[in-house]
Amino acid sequence: MEGEWLRKLGLAQSSPVATGARADKVAASILKVAWVPGVQVVSLNVYSIPKRASALASALVVAVARPAYFLRHQLKPILTKLSGKRSGANYVLVVDEKAKRVLESSGASFSSHSEGSLYVKPSLYSCSPILTLSPPLNPPPCPSK
Repeated sequence: MEGEWLRKLGLAQSSPVATGARADKVAASILKVAWVPGVQVVSLNVYSIPKRASALASALVVAVARPAYFLRHQLKPILTKLSGKRSGANYVLVVDEKAKRVLESSGASFSSHSEGSLYVKPSLYSCSPILTLSPPLNPPPCPSK
């Protein structure tokens, strides 16, 4: 999903990250909300989008100790920072302690439309703060209170 997201933005996984005060400020604001107990930031990259000179794209990968709890209580502030006013696109991958995918989401706003994709581990769908237009039938309740 990350590779496809980057291609749509005119980037590649080997693209250099953005530099400068704006990119540093975006990265710092994301890290400020991502550094919480039970969460390990694996990577954070902020890119300049070639198609949109003033927009930035943030890609975050985190490993979490308690996936259900993280999705229900800690992901929303991170998503808010990822999709902030300086962002034209965002990508987030959440993995558990065994590096198994828990949630993967990407989004981009273009001049004529917005698009995105989402994967949530089926047993944790009810924990996710990201809603889909066609939710699964009868997802189990979130195991985290």
